[in-house]
Amino acid sequence: MIYFTSDLHLGHENVIKHCGRPFSSVEEMDEFIITNWNKRVHKNDIVYIVGDITLKNVGGDEFVRRLKGKKILICGNHDQFIRQPGASELFEYIKAMDECRIDGRRITLCHYPMIEWPGSRRDPETKPYGYLVYGHIHNGVKQMFWYLYESENALNAGMDVNGFMPVTWNELVENNIAYRKKAIELLRKLPEGEKALVRFTDMTLNGTPFRQIERGEKTVEMRLNDEKRQRLQVGDLIRFTLKDSYERLFAEVTSLKHFSSFSNAFAYKKRIAQAGFGEMTAGQATKEMRKYYSEEDEQTNGVIAIGLRLFYKKQQ
Repeated sequence: MIYFTSDLHLGHENVIKHCGRPFSSVEEMDEFIITNWNKRVHKNDIVYIVGDITLKNVGGDEFVRRLKGKKILICGNHDQFIRQPGASELFEYIKAMDECRIDGRRITLCHYPMIEWPGSRRDPETKPYGYLVYGHIHNGVKQMFWYLYESENALNAGMDVNGFMPVTWNELVENNIAYRKKAIELLRKLPEGEKALVRFTDMTLNGTPFRQIERGEKTVEMRLNDEKRQRLQVGDLIRFTLKDSYERLFAEVTSLKHFSSFSNAFAYKKRIAQAGFGEMTAGQATKEMRKYYSEEDEQTNGVIAIGLRLFYKKQQ
């Protein structure tokens, strides 16, 4: 299996604030990224790292040793640790720029976004695109990035866009469709010289609610108001993954409403239907939520009703 990633920034505390990363501490971030990586990457898998493993000049090799797979580093501006004795031996090879092919596609890999690359101007109807896989800009949105957002064959491999894990080619393409679409929406409203972030949150759903969101029938997701949900903001994108599947859809957060309990949230009858429970009573809808959350957890955390609109779903 071949995976792509960039901009891990392990050990870099300030990146949490700069990129709106959903972590309370640098230690939590580091362990989350390393655990996510090792859950999906195996010994003989190849991972293209498109720069910026860590900010530190020393100690990056300790992080790399904990990461599974055959690692290829396309150097970023912060990868100074590779100058330390023995650090370069942790990679299959290290380059400033590289090329690979997947299913016949010509792919250029560079930490820095470029205006042009091999095959960038091809007409995909007559000859396959040449693709660029880049990093560096994280999940940032600026006027100067318009060209990247309008280029379907320029793909951001940054962890902030791709669920803080290495991703397959198909996942990379899918994540970037949602990222570019949201970035363009933000840019159209962004004052000159200002910047913004495209923020992603990952959640898992069972089949019925997943299909309800897909069909536009479910416009509210009910959850405990735990630490992860407390970080949500209106305008964020939620990447819902169908349980026991790689099928995904993206929904935009349109509203956030807090309640002390599910029964209080469902006192508004219309919300029962919006949450996908049809003609159930408030008691019946609350009982359904008890299948996933205990009364004790509900009392501890409270409840959040997350307003949703379907943002992007790949056509099967």
